[in-house]
Amino acid sequence: MKRPVMIKYLLKDPDIGALAATSIFGVQHVCSKINPDDAKVIVEYGPGTGVFTNYILKNFNHIEKFILIEKNKDFYNLLKKTIVDKRVCIFNDSAENILDILHHHYRKTKVNYIISGIPFSYFDESVRLRILIDTREALVESGKFLIYQYRRLIYKYLSELFSHVTYEREIRNFPPLFICEAIK
Repeated sequence: MKRPVMIKYLLKDPDIGALAATSIFGVQHVCSKINPDDAKVIVEYGPGTGVFTNYILKNFNHIEKFILIEKNKDFYNLLKKTIVDKRVCIFNDSAENILDILHHHYRKTKVNYIISGIPFSYFDESVRLRILIDTREALVESGKFLIYQYRRLIYKYLSELFSHVTYEREIRNFPPLFICEAIK
């Protein structure tokens, strides 16, 4: 998606946290933390235009379920038109409802990986904590929550909820990304 179009969405929807899609360097950096052999069930919070989604579908063949949760109706409609894969299910919903989605649609399935670029810094602290706690609950033991952000605000909460947390930077993205790997 072109930058002027992304800016239009950013101005229209305060929950969108980026002016441009993540660079291929950012996508590869985050996805390097996924073990292809145990990537059976993946959730993506805020897939936007599908940059991560398309990369993962091309490069991880063992995926059984790929659940996309996109709050923005325009991005949701775009994803419904452009992502055609029987492993993918797209929800026009909020990450706040991850447990409800899993319980009602997948009979309490646990998830191997959750990838998120949603702008946690925009959320009220109670919403932020609820998403993090429910994300941890949704993961299998040793499952990973992979986060890419432009600010480090969220990271202070992760060490309280996850057994192992690491942080890295990806400077080949505009703006540079903070990448976090939080293991349950």
